[in-house]
Parts: sequence; C-alpha cells; structure tokens
Amino acid sequence: MHITLPDRLTRYMIRRDVTVAVWMTLAGLCVAVLTIVSLTSPSASPQNLADTFMRDVQMNNSVGAYGLTTNGYKARVGKVGFYKMLARASQQLQGGYTLQRLVTKAYINPSLLNPPTDVLLSVHTPNGERYVRIRVVRPFRGLLVDDFQWSSSPIHSALEQ
Repeated sequence: MHITLPDRLTRYMIRRDVTVAVWMTLAGLCVAVLTIVSLTSPSASPQNLADTFMRDVQMNNSVGAYGLTTNGYKARVGKVGFYKMLARASQQLQGGYTLQRLVTKAYINPSLLNPPTDVLLSVHTPNGERYVRIRVVRPFRGLLVDDFQWSSSPIHSALEQ
C-alpha cells in the first residue's frame, strides 16, 4: 500500500495531538495531586505555620518571616516597618513557648470557606511571660500570617467576640 503525503501528514498530526493531550492530562493530574496533598498535609495547619513563623521571629529571620505574611499585611506594615518590628520582637520573645489555644471564627458568610484562625501562644522569657497572637488565613492556596502581636499581658482574640 502506498501512502500519500497528505495521509502521512494527517497521521503525524493525529499522533502529535494525542501525545500533547496525554502530557497535558498527566500534568493536570500532577497539579491536582500536589494541591490535595499540600492542603491535607499536617504542615498545612495554622499551628504549624505559627510554629514556623515564631522560629523565624526568634531567630530574627526577617526574610523568612516576611515571606510567610499576606500581601495585605505587607501593605499595612511595610517591609522596613516589619523588619524593625521583628528585630524588637526577636529580642523580647526569646524562650520556649506553648500553645494557649486556637480560635477560629465560624462566619455565616458562605464566601469565606476558610475563616481566619488566631493562634495564641505564651512565651516563657527570662523577663517573664510574653503573650503572642498570630492570625493565620488561607487566602487562595496555602496558609499565611495576616497579623502578629505580642504583649506582656494576655492577648485576647478578636475572633472570640
């Protein structure tokens, strides 16, 4: 059987289209699996993000801590302001810390599928107890810090009201 040039070209194009479709399907499956794993892994919890953020604060790792914050928080505080605040916090928050509680506000608003969570910590410093509130949100994917406060007196979550 003799194959003409248009038949060869047609077969090549079909083979190419099938190959592209298979690769696109495999890539989509990989993205879906990675997304599901990242959203369901234990490291995707507000408490684990707060632990990572606190380690960065205590080590004065301003680049690492700043990278864990939302764009809204970055806009409110600014990079220079954040670095100065982190330097003060790093000096005042040295020591072991324990989780006091997690507070999540269950909003009635159905558009908020992932409401914010306040992680409340107590830090045992040489100068006495310090209290920390880290607000964790899930803007689009992953978790990020949207607010950070510390004080020598207990901090209450605004989400409890």
